[in-house]
Amino acid sequence: MNETTILLAPAPKAKGDFLATVEPLAPPKVGGGGGAGGDELPFEVTLDNYTRDKWGAVPPAANDPAHWRTVWLKSVDGRKKLPGFLKYLRDRKKSAFGKFESTTEDGSGITRAVLVVPFDQPSPPPECDGTSSGDGVVFCWYALDERKVKGLHRLQPPPKQQQRHPQQGPGRSGPGGRAQQMPPRQQPKKPAPEPGPSKVRIGGKAGLLGNLLGASRRTNEHLQVVPAQKKKEEGADGGEGSGVGGEFGPAVGTSGAAIAKFRTRIEQQLLDFNRSATEVCVKIRVALGEVAKDLPPDQKENVTLDVLKFVLYEQTDEIGEEKWIAQREPGDFLDEMVVAVYKEGHAPEEVLEEMNKGEVPDEIRLQQRALAEARSKEAAKKEAKRDAALHQKMVGGVASADDGFTRLNSAKRDRRTIEEIQKDMEHETKRGRTE
Repeated sequence: MNETTILLAPAPKAKGDFLATVEPLAPPKVGGGGGAGGDELPFEVTLDNYTRDKWGAVPPAANDPAHWRTVWLKSVDGRKKLPGFLKYLRDRKKSAFGKFESTTEDGSGITRAVLVVPFDQPSPPPECDGTSSGDGVVFCWYALDERKVKGLHRLQPPPKQQQRHPQQGPGRSGPGGRAQQMPPRQQPKKPAPEPGPSKVRIGGKAGLLGNLLGASRRTNEHLQVVPAQKKKEEGADGGEGSGVGGEFGPAVGTSGAAIAKFRTRIEQQLLDFNRSATEVCVKIRVALGEVAKDLPPDQKENVTLDVLKFVLYEQTDEIGEEKWIAQREPGDFLDEMVVAVYKEGHAPEEVLEEMNKGEVPDEIRLQQRALAEARSKEAAKKEAKRDAALHQKMVGGVASADDGFTRLNSAKRDRRTIEEIQKDMEHETKRGRTE
C-alpha cells in the first residue's frame, strides 16, 4: 500500500506539523461506487484550511458524485494523534481540507487536487476488518481537479472589476441604436491642500506662544491619524484559516507551543533513528536559545534546559520502548547540551556504570561528608601528636641511635673562673627575688 503523510498547518501556505502517516484500507471509490487506482493520493498533503460548506460536510454520494473519490485511511505511525484531531473537528462541526498537485482525470496535464477530512465520520464498512475511529481510521474524499468542485472557489472570490454601463444618447433607445455615447471621463480630483499650522500673530508676527500652539495642534493631528496596532486574535474555535488552538493545541507564541514544537522535532529525529538499520547511536544537540528565541520574556522563564531534557528522555523511552539508553555528555555551556541515545545492547560500559550509580540522596551525601571530615580531623590529631612527641625528644635531650639526629656541644667544659661563677649565681639569686 502507498503511504501518505498528513501535515497540519495553522494557516494557508504556513509550515505544517506532523499529524499522521496513513495508508488506504481499501482501494478508493469514485463517488459512491466504482473502483479507482490506489496511487492517486500524494506522498504528502497539508491540511491548512477549514470549511462548513456542503461539499466538505455532505458525502459525495449525495453531493456531485462524478468528480469525488472516497477512501478509508488508517494511521500506521503509532503516534495516535488522529483520534484527537477528529474529535477537534467533530466538536466544532467543521471539515478540514488541503490541496496537492495531481494529474487531471484524463491524464492530459497537471492540476490542483483537494483532500477533505469531514467532521462527521461514518462507521467503517465490513472490509475494514472491524476497525473504528478510535483505532486511527479516518474517512476522506478527494477530487483530482479542484476546478470541477462546486462551491470550492467561493472561498476565494475574484477581485472586483468595475463594469462600465454605457449611457444612451438622446434619440437612441436600447441596444438597437447604431452608436452609444460613452460616459464622459471624470477628471481626477486634486486633493485639497492641508491647512497650515495656525499661528497666533501678535502685531503681525508669529510669536513664541503661536509656535507652541501650532506644534501642539500638529502633534494632536498626527496622534489621531496613527492607527492603533491591531492585536492578534487567537480564536478558541479557530475560524477558516485561523489555525488550530484552544483545546486541540497550545496557542502560538507561548511556552507550551515552543515545547510542543521541540517535542515534535525530537520525536521525528528518534523515529528516523529507529527506522535506520545501521545506526546504533545518535547525538542530539539541544540549545535553549534556539527553542525559546521567538518567545516573549515572560514565557521564556517557563522553558528551561531541565524541561527540554525531560522531554527528550520521555520521547526516548516512548519510542525505544524503554530499551534505549540516553546519556547527557559533558559540555562547556550552561544553555546547551548534547544527549547521546544508544539502541539496545550498544551502550558503552562507562555509560552503563554511570547509569547504575544513580543519584545519591541528600541524607546519605551528608553522612558521607561527615565521615570524611571526621577522618581528616583524626588524621590531623595523630600528626600533631607525633610532632609533639618528636619535639619533646629533641628538647629534653633524649636521643636514640635510630632517631637520625646528633646533639652538638653536649659534653662541653665550663671554662669560667670561680669569680665569674659566683657573680652569675648572685645575679640569678637577685633576679629570682625580684621576680
